Amino acid sequence: MQFRSFRQLLPAALLMLNAATAQSTPQPFTLKGELTGKKLPAFLYLAYRDGKTPFRDSAAIINGQFVFKGRISRPVKARLYFNQGIGDTYTPPRELYLDPATITLSGTALASSSVKGSPSTVLIDEYEQAIQPRLYQLEAMRTRAWYKRANRDSVHAINDRIADEMNAIADELTAFVKRHPDSWVSWDLVDERRVAMNPTTLEPSFRALSDRFRNSPEGRALAEQIVNVKGTEIGVRSADFSQCDEHGNPVTLRSLRGKYVLIDFWASWCGICRLENPNVLRAYNAYKDSGFTVLGVSLDDSKEKWIRAVKEDNMPWQQVCDLKGTNNEVATLYGIKGIPQNVLLDPNGTIIAKNLRNLDLMNQLIAIFDAGRNTRVDGRIDGLRDSTLTVRYLANGQPRSATIPVHDGHFTWLAAIPEPEKVEATLLPSHRSFQFFADNGYIELSGSADSLNTLKVKGSWLDDESKAFLTLNRTPTDQQKEQYIQTHPSSLFSLNLVYEMLMTGADHSKVYALFMSLSEPVRSMPTGRMIAAELSTSAAQQGECTVNIVFNGEKARKAYLSWYEDDEYRLDSTDISTGKCTFHVKLGHPVSARLWLDNRGFGYSNGHRPDMLYFYLENGAMQIDARDSVKNASITGSRINDEVAIYKRYVSPATSELEDINAELLQASDAKRHDTAFLNPLYARQQAAVVRLRQLDKDFATANPDNYGSLQALQEAGGINIDPTVIGPLFQNLSARLRNSAAGQRYAQQLETARKTGIGAQAPDFTQNDPNDKPIRLSDFRGKYVLLDFWASWCGPCRKENPNYVNAYHLYKDKNFTLLGVSLDKAQDKNAWIAAIRKDGLEWPQVSDLKFWQNDVAKLYDIRAVPQNFLIDPNGKIIARNLRGEQLLKKLKELLN
Repeated sequence: MQFRSFRQLLPAALLMLNAATAQSTPQPFTLKGELTGKKLPAFLYLAYRDGKTPFRDSAAIINGQFVFKGRISRPVKARLYFNQGIGDTYTPPRELYLDPATITLSGTALASSSVKGSPSTVLIDEYEQAIQPRLYQLEAMRTRAWYKRANRDSVHAINDRIADEMNAIADELTAFVKRHPDSWVSWDLVDERRVAMNPTTLEPSFRALSDRFRNSPEGRALAEQIVNVKGTEIGVRSADFSQCDEHGNPVTLRSLRGKYVLIDFWASWCGICRLENPNVLRAYNAYKDSGFTVLGVSLDDSKEKWIRAVKEDNMPWQQVCDLKGTNNEVATLYGIKGIPQNVLLDPNGTIIAKNLRNLDLMNQLIAIFDAGRNTRVDGRIDGLRDSTLTVRYLANGQPRSATIPVHDGHFTWLAAIPEPEKVEATLLPSHRSFQFFADNGYIELSGSADSLNTLKVKGSWLDDESKAFLTLNRTPTDQQKEQYIQTHPSSLFSLNLVYEMLMTGADHSKVYALFMSLSEPVRSMPTGRMIAAELSTSAAQQGECTVNIVFNGEKARKAYLSWYEDDEYRLDSTDISTGKCTFHVKLGHPVSARLWLDNRGFGYSNGHRPDMLYFYLENGAMQIDARDSVKNASITGSRINDEVAIYKRYVSPATSELEDINAELLQASDAKRHDTAFLNPLYARQQAAVVRLRQLDKDFATANPDNYGSLQALQEAGGINIDPTVIGPLFQNLSARLRNSAAGQRYAQQLETARKTGIGAQAPDFTQNDPNDKPIRLSDFRGKYVLLDFWASWCGPCRKENPNYVNAYHLYKDKNFTLLGVSLDKAQDKNAWIAAIRKDGLEWPQVSDLKFWQNDVAKLYDIRAVPQNFLIDPNGKIIARNLRGEQLLKKLKELLN
C-alpha cells in the first residue's frame, strides 16, 4: 500500500537537528524481494540512516529479483526507490522499516508491495493506514484554504478545521503509542515531531512511551524541549533574553518592546533559511516604518560565515548569535530543534503567531497594519515623474477603480480583492497603460517607464501563469487556450481564460465543458461562481446530459445506462462496435446512474466486484474514459462526479476492506462458508470496517459542507434506518446548494419521515385494503402490541423471516399481540402475494395497494428496503424497529410475560 509520510505534515523548510537515540551493537539484515511489474529499471535503491550515519545502497534487479544486505544497530526507517530520469513516469517509493532479520518484499508495484519478516514495517503500515484518510482531508482543506486566501473569514474557518484534524491525528498517534509503547516505530514517530512541535498534542504521545525511551538521554532532552516550547505558545508573554550582536554588544528582546517583532531563527549553513531571507526582507521593507522589525537569531558557530551571510542576503535588521551552533541558548529557550522557524510578538511582547513564511508572513502583516485589506502592491517604475495611477478591476463581478498617487516613480496600492484578478492600470496625465494580474497578499511591481509592458511582477502566481502562457503563445488561438485549460485544471489563469471565452460570446456548450474540466476549488472561486450562474440558465434551458464514452478492445456489443428519475427506473442502451458511444439523457436534476457492458456487469465473478460504473448524470457534456475497465473509468466535465471522487478516495480504505472481505467470502469453498471458525473472524472484520466507513462518512460530511459527495456520505451513514438525532445536524451543516438540490430536498423529506417514525414517535396512521379489498386501518389495532411488517412475495429474505413471525404470532397472539403485514407487491403479482400468504401460513391481517415501491404506506414510513418492521405499543407509539428472530422473541417476552 502506498503511504505518505507523516513528515509531510511538517513545514517543508524545516531541517532536523536532533541526534538519534542511543545505539546498540550492529546486527545484520537482509532485504530480498521480487517485483513482477513490467519494464523494471536495472537498479533499485535503498536509503536509510543508522544513528547519525546516512546509508544509500543499490542492487541490480535480475528477473525481477534483488537483494540488499547490511548491518543496523536498531530497527530503522528506510526508503526503497527507483532513480527517475527526465521524462520518466514517476514511480512512488516504498517506505518500510529494516529490522535485524531476513525481510522479503513482493508485488507488482513497488509502492504497494507487501513486506514480510519486518514487525516494524507492519506497525508503521498500521499507523500510516489509520491516518491516510485524515491526510487526504488535510490536503483537501489546505488546497481549499489556498484558493480561499482572499477571504480571511473562510481561511480562519478552514484553519480551525485543519487544527481539529491535526488534533485527531495526534490522538491517533497517542493511541498507537499506547498499543506499542516499547517499539522503535513509536519512538521515531514521536521524536520526529520535535521540530515545530505542538507540545499540547505531542506530550500525551511522549508520556505513552515506555520508560526505556522516556528515560534515555534523548527522551529527557525531548521532555525538556516540551517544557520550553510550552513557554512559547501563542498567547504567552515571550521570555526576555539577551545575546550579543556581531560587534559584541548585548541586544535584549525587551529593548524592542512597543513594536511588532519577528524573532527569526536561521543560520548561514541552512539553505532553506537563505531562500526565505528575501521574503523576510520584503516584509521588513514594507512595514519597517509602521512599527515592525525583525530580530535575527543565528545558529551559526562561525562568526565569519554568519557575518558574510548577513551581508550577502542584505539583512539590515539586528542580528544576534552566541556562536554555539544548534545549542544556541535563545534557540534552546524557545525549544527550537529545526530551522527556519520564527515567532511574531505584538508590541506587548505576547506571541501572536509562529512559523510565518512567504505569503503567510506578508498576509499576517497586512492584516495587522492594513486592516480591511488583503492585497498590497508596492510599485517602483524608474524614470516616472510624479503622476497619478488609476487601476480598474472586478470585485464579485462588479467593476471597481482606485486612484493612487505616484511620487518619484513609487506608489503603494492597498485593496480588498475577493480573488486574484486582472488589473488594468493607466498613468495620468500621459494615459499610458499596462495590465497585470494582482494576487492576494503582497506584490512588488518594478520596471522602467520606457517599457511598461515588460514590468516585473513578484508575488502573483496568476501573473506568473499568464506570462508563462504568453511566452509560449504570443498570439494564442482558441485551440491553444482550450488545450491550456484542459491540461491545467487547477490553474486560476485557466479560469480567467474560460471567463474571457464566455464574455467574448463563445459557444456555451464548449464553455460549459471547459469550465467543468476545471478542478472543484477553482470552480468555487468568485469568478467561477459567476461563470456557473451565467451557464446555468443555458444548461437549464437545454435540460440534457450528454455522456461521451470511449472503450478499448471490448468485445461487448452494447453499453447499458440505467438510472432512476422521480422514482421511475430508466434504461437505455447503444452500440459500441466502434469503441465509442454517446448517451443523450433528458434530466430535470442530477441523478445517480450505472453503466455496464452487455450483461457482464451484473453479479460477482470469482469474488471480484462487478465491472460496473456508479456515477452521476447532470446537465451538460461529460466524458467517460473506460479504456481500462468500466468500474475504474475516469470522468471529466462533471462537477458532481469530481466532488464525489474526492469522497470516494476519502472512504476508500474502508470500502476496499469491505470489497476484500466480500471477495474472500465468495472465493471460499462451500465447506468454509459453513465453518464458523472461518466466518466469525470475517464477519467481525466486516462489522469493524462498516463502523469505520460510517465514521468516515460523517467526518467527510462535516469537513466538506459544499461537496456533493457529502450528501452521498450522509445517505450512506444514515442507511435505511436514519437516526435523525445524528444525521439531522450533519445535514443542516451542508451548504444551501446541497440542501436545496433535488437530492437534498428528497433527503430532507426522508429525515422528516425518520423523525415521525423514530422510536418514541406516534406511528403514522393509514388505511389500505386486504386481499379481499376490505379496508384495514392501523388504528383499528389500538390497545394491542402490533408488529408492522413490510415485506413482499418476491423478497427472499422476507420469506425466510416469515417462519419466525409465525412462531412469535402463535406464542403471543393471545397475549395482546398481533402483526399487520404491508406487501410491496405489484398489481400484476396479486396472485403471487395471496399464494405467499397461504404458503407461509401468515394468519394475521395483510394489506397492500399493489404499487410496488410506490406503496403509499411504504412511502409514509420511508421504506427503501425490505424486510423491515416497526413494533408499536398499545398507545400507538413506536417502541422498536427491525426486530427479527431471537431479538423479536426476547422483546415480546420482556413486554408480554
